[in-house]
Amino acid sequence: MKIGICTVWDKHNYGSFLQANALKTICEQMGHNVYFLPYEKGEVYEGEVYGRSDNSKKKSNKLKYYLSKVKDYKKFQTIYQRKKVIKKSVRRTFKKFPFIDGRNLDYVIIGSDELWNIQNRDIGICPSFWAVGLISKTIVYANSFGTSSYEDIVKHNLSEFIKSKLLNIEHISVRDQLSHEIVKKLTEKTVPIVLDPTLLYDDETFIPISLPDYMLVYVHFITPSEVRVIKNFADQNRLKIYAIGNYLDFAEGVLLPPPEYFASYFKAAKYVYTSTFHGTIFSLKTGANFVSLIVNQKAQYLLASLGLSERIIFDPDKAIELWEEGVNYNLYSQLLKEKRSESLQFLEQVLV
Repeated sequence: MKIGICTVWDKHNYGSFLQANALKTICEQMGHNVYFLPYEKGEVYEGEVYGRSDNSKKKSNKLKYYLSKVKDYKKFQTIYQRKKVIKKSVRRTFKKFPFIDGRNLDYVIIGSDELWNIQNRDIGICPSFWAVGLISKTIVYANSFGTSSYEDIVKHNLSEFIKSKLLNIEHISVRDQLSHEIVKKLTEKTVPIVLDPTLLYDDETFIPISLPDYMLVYVHFITPSEVRVIKNFADQNRLKIYAIGNYLDFAEGVLLPPPEYFASYFKAAKYVYTSTFHGTIFSLKTGANFVSLIVNQKAQYLLASLGLSERIIFDPDKAIELWEEGVNYNLYSQLLKEKRSESLQFLEQVLV
């Protein structure tokens, strides 16, 4: 069959590419031809804008000010280089479908990502992600409301809109408990919780990494207390520190691999520190000795459902104890096998 995937497939970050490519891979393994639909950004409700400098502050300390400008330059230079790398992979990996309404496709799969996060400044209320205007049969796989709560939806008078759109979609699955509960409250539907598509298969392409022993850090934001813990532990264990995907001024360097080789740097790391959802996933996939600082409920639910709640930290100082203990992946392997089977079964049953 001809399948169209409706997601944020052309955004220049690793998580978006990897989950889009994973869902594509699974559908192709099932024998389908896969395309990616164009989409239009919608209105954002109280979305946070990150990374902007506050130019209204008085420049009382010139040295500090100019140093901050150098740091900003390096951050934006990293973002620019990352976009170039991922854009090349997007062009050679994904086939763009010409019609936004999905005409001539057998199915459109909406997902997976925070496509229903009304506060996500990169998406907003994108009509296609709610099946508005799609004329092919539509299913939802592993979608998420992200940081948006049921109360946020009610506050912005969106409950009736979202309810009506969800009720029009026969087959819905989500990837976290919060999204499951929101769908239940709005529609009285009990929908399955499935795995992020990056966890549906194991055949990653690993490349040898020619770096000295290192700790890998994958975060979007970081606090001074986190930096202190990471640097102290790395110094004590004679490790280099490498950031992946984003510039960190305390790291030895920043790694910007093609997304196809993203997992290789997790596999080669002696230790991993992350506060991201896909940083947590790729730590799991590669058997890394990792900790996950929880800043959102998605990663917390994921680790709890796969038997690794002990890798969750809320205080960075807890990381040292967990790194020294290592990770027992026995229960995880068993639970992953069960949840992978359930998730694949959902796709196989609806794509008929």
